[in-house]
Amino acid sequence: MNIADESAWVGTGAILGELYYSIAQKRKVHAFPGGVCPSVGLGGLFSGGGYGPMMRKFGLTVDNIEDATLVNVNGTILDRKSMVEDLFWAIRGGGGASFGVILSWKIKLVQVPPIVTVFTVTKTLEQGAADVLHRTKGKPSFFASGTPIKALVKRSTQPPPFFLKGKSDYVKRPISKEILNSIFDKMMNMYETTHMQWNPYGGRMNEISESETPFPHRSGNLFMIQYWTYWMEKGIENTNKYLNLSRNLYESMNPYVSKSPRDVLQNYRDLDIGSNVLDQNSIEHARVYGRSYFKGNFERLVRAKSAIDPQNFIVLDMFNHRSININLADESALVQSGATLGEIYYAISTKSKVHGFPAGVCLTLGAGGHFTGGGYGNMMRKYGLSVDNIVDAQIVNVNGEILDRKSMGEDLFWAIRGGGAASFGVILAWKIKLAKVPEKVTVFQVDRTLEQGATDIVVQWQKVADNIDNDLFIRVMLAPGNGSREGEKTIKVTFVSLFLGDSARLLRLLNQSLPQLGLQQKDCIEMSCIESIMFWAGYPNGTSLDVLLSRVPKGMIYLKRKSDCRN
Repeated sequence: MNIADESAWVGTGAILGELYYSIAQKRKVHAFPGGVCPSVGLGGLFSGGGYGPMMRKFGLTVDNIEDATLVNVNGTILDRKSMVEDLFWAIRGGGGASFGVILSWKIKLVQVPPIVTVFTVTKTLEQGAADVLHRTKGKPSFFASGTPIKALVKRSTQPPPFFLKGKSDYVKRPISKEILNSIFDKMMNMYETTHMQWNPYGGRMNEISESETPFPHRSGNLFMIQYWTYWMEKGIENTNKYLNLSRNLYESMNPYVSKSPRDVLQNYRDLDIGSNVLDQNSIEHARVYGRSYFKGNFERLVRAKSAIDPQNFIVLDMFNHRSININLADESALVQSGATLGEIYYAISTKSKVHGFPAGVCLTLGAGGHFTGGGYGNMMRKYGLSVDNIVDAQIVNVNGEILDRKSMGEDLFWAIRGGGAASFGVILAWKIKLAKVPEKVTVFQVDRTLEQGATDIVVQWQKVADNIDNDLFIRVMLAPGNGSREGEKTIKVTFVSLFLGDSARLLRLLNQSLPQLGLQQKDCIEMSCIESIMFWAGYPNGTSLDVLLSRVPKGMIYLKRKSDCRN
């Protein structure tokens, strides 16, 4: 809260009640024009427009937002200055989740009198309710007078004891007393579990252009109708019964509300007016409901979405979030999640010939996914998995906070290292521990068929593979192949190895532990650690290290993988 410039920065996960409470603790003559449901999250309210009882004086919530921080589709954290105006325009009422992950909002506080006046009055038809409604509208209260304001910060952990369906409409011309009486008659006799709430427009709402923000429902609207149908009974039959009642009342109001399109409030998203089928993102389908939510602003939102997220990744593509900072002083590196393994290996090699990192051999693989799944590679017998060599991380949690290991707590840090981090937040970067490696290592790749004793070699490999010298890793790959005679089939077994030492010591080890392989000096190649990565990736000896920076896989094929463990 900054009273000096009458503003506040609020995290997206804060609720309205917490915002109101925080303002009240600082000043009695400042407020914010939000809604009246204290438990509503700010992120959804703001990104949908956000109306409340002060909107005729100060406009909507989105009319009082000055800045925001957002993680865009490339994983970059932006503010208003760096995000371009189309994006800042789009997130204020256009559904922020379509454009990135909004972390926080800077809001403008408004000045209010130290004392205001409220009332709640109930009238029945016999008391002239139809006459009153023909001229004005009411507003319900939520807490009894005298309730401690600490109640605003209470977050319920239990779902409401009823089911609810909401819908919305906009009215541009007064509904006559006769029609009101017919509506009331239907509600009494057919829709007794459906309520309507009428919220007046005008005032400041008439002064703001329809295109100022994506929220278009401004001048020309007398009031908005919120329909809500509730029920207590469980079961699909009961659900369908009350949903149909809600739809029937909504349809019966069609002659008296806005048309072409029939306008609705984006904060009350309603699948009845249209939706895109899962995995079928059609602009024509979207236009059906998009014009009702956004009117003429829909096309600009489409253009903004196309420019900001052309692949419709929905939330995040960490592809360009890929900087790597090597610190040899403490033998560590800070790696952003969008970096590939090849880029990590290349960055290390430009700084040191005696450091490496225990990860996989698929160079175009993204570090984020590799690390969060565990990350095994050909140095794991010496140094463990990738996750065993992660010492810190930066994550955007569910509340939009950027945390490191110290602030996230050990349970979360434990979970993201191998537990599939996408379930826990957005990982921005990892701090990894570099491993000391020899200047020269040894590699080999030899093939053996069944006729060359492959079966006996595999039997012996199983006996020694997990207890041989930790500097040695031998991968076995089995595949069908052609035999020595035409038309004959066999099994070809390929043995690929990395040894963190020279070839002489490697030969001594294998002659003792795996003599069946018959490895010879001519099979062994001594090279640097970075060259061994190239060898394992299938590049010929002498290939430029620049290929490590390529983000395009060598060959495009369709592939299905499965895995097993043998105890």
